Amino acid sequence: MKGFIFDLDGTIYLDDHIIDGAADGIKALKDRGDKVVFLTNKSIASRKDYVVKLNALGIEVELDEVINSNYITAHYLKTVMKTDDTVYVIGEGPLFDELASENIKLAENPASASHVVLGWDREFNYEKLNNAFQAWRNGAEIIATNPNRTCPVKDGEIPDCGAMIGALEGATGEPVKMITGKPSLLMAE
Repeated sequence: MKGFIFDLDGTIYLDDHIIDGAADGIKALKDRGDKVVFLTNKSIASRKDYVVKLNALGIEVELDEVINSNYITAHYLKTVMKTDDTVYVIGEGPLFDELASENIKLAENPASASHVVLGWDREFNYEKLNNAFQAWRNGAEIIATNPNRTCPVKDGEIPDCGAMIGALEGATGEPVKMITGKPSLLMAE
């Protein structure tokens, strides 16, 4: 038995269109008994969303075969946060949902958060940037779900989490403390 890890966007599919040969190739690997796992940095969808999408595209997959940056981020926070720590999140619903499923406490007051998590946020704005900046000024550790500057789509590329990182690093003058998604060692482990 061998193990294979596949990226999703631009590797298995592009938007809602499967890449030619992807389903047949994955089926052949699974049929011969190989372990296949799907790994993505994309934080705007849940692991369950990927299971539904892959199955609809003709790739049989179960939840434990999908790992995304939200999942890794939640597990990382569980290992480093103290009881009274809270997180200010810039991101979309699936990131919030994954953190909630792991009982990660969200900050009621962003400035008092012990951690800031940056994920892809298609409604990113100055207020969110300032909230994260104020948390950083008060000692919050900055974590990002992934370093991707862009995400591939049918007509090219669109800004991804790297844009949020760039904005906050521009304000703080410091790099984020941890990136949990690819190509981090944490994701590899």
